[in-house]
Amino acid sequence: MVLVYTVIYDIMVGPICYSLVSEIPSSRLRSKSIALARMAYQLLNILFGTLTPYVLNPSQWALGAKTGFVFAGTCLISLVATIFFVPETKDRSYAELNVLFGEKVPAWQFKSTGVDID
Repeated sequence: MVLVYTVIYDIMVGPICYSLVSEIPSSRLRSKSIALARMAYQLLNILFGTLTPYVLNPSQWALGAKTGFVFAGTCLISLVATIFFVPETKDRSYAELNVLFGEKVPAWQFKSTGVDID
């Protein structure tokens, strides 16, 4: 089942984070943003890779099938964070994104906010 999940994740939503990290930041901050995102990704991989065997092991934390609730909670937090902090970039140029960030438009309003590029 884990293999099926991994395949579906890797061909559907998994690669989206790489395009978001490379498209959203301004060109001045892009390399730093990518480095920070990759570092956070690797640190979280280490954390979950270390904790998951303890969570599943019957002689340790022994959550067993309830482990799904731990990951569901993590997914719920990620969904809420995505809604509020990841801006909609569809049909937006880099210049428009820079203007929106410069005007401090909240991420959830990017889609409906008009931009006038001179």
